[in-house]
Amino acid sequence: QNDLIVYRPISTSDYGSGTFFMLLDNLTNDDLKDVALVEQATTVGGVNLAAGSFLYSALNTLDGDVFHFTPTGFGLGTTTGSSTTLLDGSDIGMTAAVRGIEIVTADTSIGGVNLPAGTIVLSLAGDQSVGTNSLATMRYDAFSLSVSSAGTNTVATASLLFDGSDLNLDAVAEDPYPLALVAPYTAPVIANL
Repeated sequence: QNDLIVYRPISTSDYGSGTFFMLLDNLTNDDLKDVALVEQATTVGGVNLAAGSFLYSALNTLDGDVFHFTPTGFGLGTTTGSSTTLLDGSDIGMTAAVRGIEIVTADTSIGGVNLPAGTIVLSLAGDQSVGTNSLATMRYDAFSLSVSSAGTNTVATASLLFDGSDLNLDAVAEDPYPLALVAPYTAPVIANL
């Protein structure tokens, strides 16, 4: 419950068989809720996040906080690195557990909403008023944070990204977590054969 396991399929077109391996062993002392890979170097609220580092949330360990892990070693029994608090949830009204987390590492548009690099997308385990602007959110929503100051004394403006009531989400089992942003697939063009 506190490890990150990776599944590697035999081929990208066949997920029916493959191998599992331990990527991060004992990342947290609590239940790991969601993890986001920092795919390219990104700055969040003045904090530089290196490509290959991770954001994560854990249940019951300072609920509402988002942590940043910079690994120096990977694998079973060999995971090493350092964790810091990227977002202090209590500074921006987040006291419920962070259930879903994603980081935008390149300017992105979703449903006509522009999300600049460095935006954090979250879902929570309870209804909260989040951000320095006190945006009312429900446990069935996903919202974005534009972070102007990370770490202790977190400052961030929240915007609703996904309104769960639009899809009649209203049961605990319908909480949106974990979260992932997936780039649209564009088939390659073959110029010459």
